[in-house]
Amino acid sequence: MFAYLLAIFLSFGSIAEAATLSLDLITDGGNGNMVDDGVVTGTVRGRGIGYDIAVEVFGTGITTAVQGVVLRFEFDKTLLKLIKGESPLFALTLPEGDTGFNFASTSPVNLTPSGFIARIEFATLTDVSDRTFTIGIEKVTIAESATSSKDFTSDAVITFNKGPSADFDGDGEIAFPDFLAFAGSFGTSEGDAKYNAQFDLDSDGEIGFTDFLLFAEVFGTRVETESDPPPPTPTADTTNYATLTGLQVSPGRVRYLFFSAGRCINLRNSTINNTTYTVHWSKWQKKVSGGWADIEGTRQTGICSLSPTETGEYRLVVEISINGRKGQYISENTIVV
Repeated sequence: MFAYLLAIFLSFGSIAEAATLSLDLITDGGNGNMVDDGVVTGTVRGRGIGYDIAVEVFGTGITTAVQGVVLRFEFDKTLLKLIKGESPLFALTLPEGDTGFNFASTSPVNLTPSGFIARIEFATLTDVSDRTFTIGIEKVTIAESATSSKDFTSDAVITFNKGPSADFDGDGEIAFPDFLAFAGSFGTSEGDAKYNAQFDLDSDGEIGFTDFLLFAEVFGTRVETESDPPPPTPTADTTNYATLTGLQVSPGRVRYLFFSAGRCINLRNSTINNTTYTVHWSKWQKKVSGGWADIEGTRQTGICSLSPTETGEYRLVVEISINGRKGQYISENTIVV
């Protein structure tokens, strides 16, 4: 099984004033070449559960001898599991929770000329073919002795499965100039003079019909660029809504009266137990500083469900007429993700 190798170079303060930081993904498998090749992206597709991703950690410019290192990683624990840490430099290894490893020797050791510290392995917990994910450093502790150590953080990240952007000219719009550029390489494959990996949107080594379909899906849209202004802060809704008795929500489902639905409950002049109900619309809101903010695109006719994926608290707002009296209400409960 091929492994993806990540080389991480750490920058230190007084322990190593001249140290530098870099990330390097080595894609040829094996135990790694202990060299920074400048690769910062990788692809893991079609591998299923249990595919190994190996990480090599380096610290360049560390001229002092060290007796121990603690490596802590940032990664999505629903996608990856940390399974192994090893280093020929240190005699002892212990897990650091489920996000890292402790390495120690009986006496201080010098790093190799390349700065190699340790090799770490992750395993996939699910098929990550259609997921963009990252591996980075949360914190590193370098110890010269039991009484002298220093903590360091890093924003260096290796990104997996981040496909090429269809905004080939980088102007923030996927438009006709991008289409002309794509057409110039259509039908080529790796090794051809006109092949350009920028247009190989599915990264299969060929610029073909699948790539055209991917391009067509986003043609005419805008993409976020570094020069784009940040999105505006949502305006908080501070309305003091009454609670609609019996309106219950859960991820992907709504319940009201005798009805339960995975999508929408539609009531139009519906009489139940001598009471007439008409639902005019519903919308979802997310809790923000100072109140609640509408979630764009969630206002619909009927009482409709939501399956939120972002962390936060969500509530449902409904406009409904009961025996001809119109009012706006909120659900009895909220969804917390």
